[in-house]
Amino acid sequence: MRQTLQRFGMTGLKMGQFLALRSDLFPPHVTRELSLLFESVPPMEFASVRAVIEGDLGEPLTNLFLEFEPVPIAAASIAQVHLARNREGRRVAVKVQRPGLARQFGADMRNVRRLARLIDAAGVMGELSIVGAVDEFARYTRRELDFITEGETADRLRAGVACGEIVPQIHWGLTGSRVLTMDFIEGVSMGRAASLLEAGNAQELYRLLPDLNLPLAMHNLAIASWHQLYVTGFFHADPHPGNIMLCPGNRIAFLDFGIFGEVSPMQKEVLARYLEELLRGNIEQAARLYGKVYAPTESTDVVAFEAGAKAVLRRMVEAMGAGVPPKDRLVARFSDEMVAVARREHLRISVDTLLFWRAVIVLDGSVLQLWPDFDMLRELRGFFAEFRPGILDRSLQLLTPETHMSTLVELAMGSAGKIDQILSEVVSGRFEANITMKESPQLRRRENRRVRSCVLGLTGLSILLLARVFVQNPVRESIWAAALCCFALSLVFLKKGV
Repeated sequence: MRQTLQRFGMTGLKMGQFLALRSDLFPPHVTRELSLLFESVPPMEFASVRAVIEGDLGEPLTNLFLEFEPVPIAAASIAQVHLARNREGRRVAVKVQRPGLARQFGADMRNVRRLARLIDAAGVMGELSIVGAVDEFARYTRRELDFITEGETADRLRAGVACGEIVPQIHWGLTGSRVLTMDFIEGVSMGRAASLLEAGNAQELYRLLPDLNLPLAMHNLAIASWHQLYVTGFFHADPHPGNIMLCPGNRIAFLDFGIFGEVSPMQKEVLARYLEELLRGNIEQAARLYGKVYAPTESTDVVAFEAGAKAVLRRMVEAMGAGVPPKDRLVARFSDEMVAVARREHLRISVDTLLFWRAVIVLDGSVLQLWPDFDMLRELRGFFAEFRPGILDRSLQLLTPETHMSTLVELAMGSAGKIDQILSEVVSGRFEANITMKESPQLRRRENRRVRSCVLGLTGLSILLLARVFVQNPVRESIWAAALCCFALSLVFLKKGV
């Protein structure tokens, strides 16, 4: 499968790389094989490099750079990187896209989409829409082909640094859709560092980085990555050893921002709480939160999924015990098992959430490759204690930042749309529902307790929102709408409870 995709050129390579991320569709031995497609490919000739730069930036190469190395320092399926000096004499790294990729990709995707429509019409893949998967792949790849988007990604990551990590400065005057120029970062890639250590040549590594303290450097990498994943929600989705540099002062630098992910505030909160509950050993709550990450299908067996997830989480909690070496309690290994359970029970997951888990897994493996005794779980506990606010603070944050308020308003508007759709179907006689009632005093008491909890929570939220309205001036219509929505839901739940 990998070799066949390689023969299809850039589109085949990118499709294979995209499928390598889809651990929800393929077992680990398939995704590992497809991950080989991320490795280097032969470089393009310098004449092509010059033509792309001059065509994209609109000036001769000699007017743009004082020096430009014709031999690349790295080459991949979409682009290659050259060292240069800008007109101010500053060392920069110039990423140049292979010529004709956008046109070739567009033509390839039209053909692939035609084939996907035929497969969907034949029902070969059951509930899985091949056209939908192709469209998702196309969106994912097109944003990698736009280097302006990659530069903006770097700027966003730099704005959210947590512990002095380095994200190279983008030189926008030397950047276009097919050329990306950034600061050249001095250091040693984690990939090269791992090779030196495996070859028994640690002396060379410490010659290049005399003040290197590997445990401290790995701690800084973990904190920087977790801050992206669990605090900002916008993250570098490919932190493999070739994309991370060890720099003087035990600082970490991120490179190559073509693959990135972003989870919504709600998703981020669920993912963070899932891990917090797991670290506390609360298997029931962790399994419940993990289930929220996925979307069920008609073929999903929710009971079987919950049982399988709890079994994996139970083994993970046992592996957290004292005396178990770090390599035997990799987050990556248990994440693979959890995704396998979801795949077996036909649950769906978004690409950004898949990228989230991929970033966690790759980070785990990258750190332990350099420092096998690094205790990831202990570091995680320390991270949550330092960077995660308490539950009261998180509740208050829901009312203050504009992003969280807009999320609440979107929820209210989305709920109204769903209710309108259901009512329309009822009026037209198209609404169908299959309901099974199992009445019991115990079940009714339990449901009433849940209803009362919902009433208290929604009423409290309504009061807080309305209080915010009276404090702020002018009154915001969105806050009124959200408050009224919460209050109306409270009344609905209260009536149900009575």
